Amino acid sequence: MKNLSPMDIVLITGGTGSLGQALIPRLLKRNVYDVRVLSRDEKKQADLRAKWPTVKFILGDVRDLRACQEAVRGVTVVIHGASLKYVDISERQPTEYVLTNVMGTINIINAALQEGTVETMIGISSDKACAPLNTYGLTKGLLEKLFIETHQSRSKVLRTPPRFIVCRYGNVFASRGSVVLKWSEQIKRGEKIRVTDPDMTRFFFSLDDAVDLIDYALSMDSGTIVAKAMPSARLGDLADVMAGPVGFEVVGQRPGEKTHEDLLSAFEMPRVVRREDYFLYRPLNDPNKRHGPPYTSNTARRLTRQELLDWIEPWR
Repeated sequence: MKNLSPMDIVLITGGTGSLGQALIPRLLKRNVYDVRVLSRDEKKQADLRAKWPTVKFILGDVRDLRACQEAVRGVTVVIHGASLKYVDISERQPTEYVLTNVMGTINIINAALQEGTVETMIGISSDKACAPLNTYGLTKGLLEKLFIETHQSRSKVLRTPPRFIVCRYGNVFASRGSVVLKWSEQIKRGEKIRVTDPDMTRFFFSLDDAVDLIDYALSMDSGTIVAKAMPSARLGDLADVMAGPVGFEVVGQRPGEKTHEDLLSAFEMPRVVRREDYFLYRPLNDPNKRHGPPYTSNTARRLTRQELLDWIEPWR
């Protein structure tokens, strides 16, 4: 991973989830000084501690400022991935999402600033933060704004302030709570796949791509939102290659769901620079062009049937 040294102490919040489990071995290969994980799932911590005994697992919740303060002690890099992320639940219980995704972000930022050793903070956001329709997306949009606000305020008072950078994700293929895992479980039970709307499109990328995006973001300037130019898939096509003879049934769109996702809106594009497969969005910069087409899941490159078959092979 770029911009990490053997002296770095890295904290991953929510690090017992799918992303953390892909990120930990990458960090260990870099021989950073220490890797820490803050999460509230003691069962997962016990399982992962047996796998990675050198990692320090800290039981705690980002909702608790004291737990955040304990976790960031001496840390130089924070990767803030702790979050609630189920769209349908966020519509039914928005308060819980505000407490974890917004207040938890405020807590980890404040703890990092108070500690004074943190040099870089990476916030994990979502395409649902762009032109948000659901509570989950709104809370991730606030995470982005909190990171940008902190960058702006600290850069004015400190000569070498911590860097605040955001990674804007799409759907991480087969991560916890993903549609691929849900459908795989339905197939194993001999049930038809339940599809909300086959014409919906979604951005997809792999866990390796997700870690690569963090890797890339570590080399960026503070105040940048980084996204990858991801391909997309039509849910009906994905369901078709997964279901096979079992087939699928359409159950209707759920509250808070978009038909198509936005990775970058037309409003944001004038402040976006593209470098190969990555978009760099700097909200505080002057526009570099008058306008630009949004990057949406219905206009992005569509995954082919063979690509979908290759991706789902481990879960068929």
